[in-house]
Amino acid sequence: MSRTAGPILKAYWESKSGPGLIPDRADIDPAEIRGVLPDLAMIERAGDGTYRIRLAGTRVSQRCGVEPTGIVFGEGHANEGLADLARLLDTCTVSGGPVESDIANFGSAPSFVRIEATVMPLRRGGDTIEMFILTLEFVVSSDQEFGARQYRNC
Repeated sequence: MSRTAGPILKAYWESKSGPGLIPDRADIDPAEIRGVLPDLAMIERAGDGTYRIRLAGTRVSQRCGVEPTGIVFGEGHANEGLADLARLLDTCTVSGGPVESDIANFGSAPSFVRIEATVMPLRRGGDTIEMFILTLEFVVSSDQEFGARQYRNC
C-alpha cells in the first residue's frame, strides 16, 4: 500500500487499543484524525451477513460518484468492489485486527482502477466486533496488473 491515510489511521487505532485489544467506537475522536477524514468510512455489521456504510468522508463520496452512506452490501453483492469490501470486512472480523487489501473500484468513476483499503475493527460497548473504521484510497492508475485479492494482516 503506497498511500498515506491508511498508515495514519492504523497508528491512531493502535494508540487507542492495548496489546491484543480492539478499541471501542467511543474511543474514536474525529478531531484527533482530521487529516484522514476525507478518506475515512465507518461501516457497521448489520447482523445478517451484510454491512451498512454509516459514514463516508468527502473524498470517498466524491470518488464514488454518489453518496455511499446508507448503502447495504454483502459478499454476494452485484458490485464487485462492494463484494470485495464485504470479504475484507469478514477477514477483519476473523483476524480481530487490522487488514489491508486492494479491492475493485466500487464507485461510478471509471478513472479509478482500484481502491487501497485499510480496515480496523471496533467494538461498541461489548466484546463483539460490530463496526469498522477504514480508509478507502482510490487509485487512478497502476503499473501492476490488478488480479487476485490478497488480504494482509498489518
